[in-house]
Amino acid sequence: MTQETPEQLRHRYEVERQLANELKNADAATRRKLYPTLYQRLFQQCPHHPRLTLQQDPEAIRQAVQARMRILKPFLSPQATFLEIAPGDCQLAFAAAAHVKRAIGIDISAQSNLLSNAPGNFHLILYDGYDFPVAPHSIDIIFSYQVIEHIHPDDLPNHFAQIHRSLTPNGFFIFDTPHRASGPHDVSRHFSATPQGFHLKEWTLHEIIPLLRSAGFSRILPIRRARTWPPSIAIPLTICVETMLVPFPTRLRQKLAARLLPSITLALRP
Repeated sequence: MTQETPEQLRHRYEVERQLANELKNADAATRRKLYPTLYQRLFQQCPHHPRLTLQQDPEAIRQAVQARMRILKPFLSPQATFLEIAPGDCQLAFAAAAHVKRAIGIDISAQSNLLSNAPGNFHLILYDGYDFPVAPHSIDIIFSYQVIEHIHPDDLPNHFAQIHRSLTPNGFFIFDTPHRASGPHDVSRHFSATPQGFHLKEWTLHEIIPLLRSAGFSRILPIRRARTWPPSIAIPLTICVETMLVPFPTRLRQKLAARLLPSITLALRP
């Protein structure tokens, strides 16, 4: 993977900040039109973006897929329908397809040059970032890896509601998002104490749980080191730790939270 120069990093930060502000300040109708175009505009202006250079590093891709499969594999089964939100290069969805009956990716744009090796039971669907293009109660496992931080906070309740509507009664929604205490995790990290780029909001567990419950999720299972933990212990403990860490000075907060709270990873049932 090509390392960005300081000048390229600064350029990416300025471009992301400008485009993010455009999205933050837009109304709901305008955001619906912006979502499918923002990444195209970003990549056109920043050809050195890590999302593009990572495609040239097969070993980095392999390691990333392995790490995510460790989270996913306990939830996959041969008769299941699996859906990944914003699969990007689709390599994780391809790997999951080997363990399920049907695999689907939904995204706002396609990296079509990477789909030539797609397995026969995989299908990519393009959508507007709002309305899920699948039938109600038709998906057994929905996976979202570091996606929700890119969604406008006002749009997140609808996003969770769409996921809840799409799941079968015994299905699972599994997601991972960077924790605010150890952030910012986007390009802003090099220039700011808060997210200014395409991470429109980085969340704490205390903030995200009410949104999930409002969407109808009744069971929330924290995941740590690729295993689920008792929610009656893990949720209060995590909220206690994040409440203590978030007010700390930036450098100290980042250093402590890097090990304790790198991300929020949850498995949820309707």
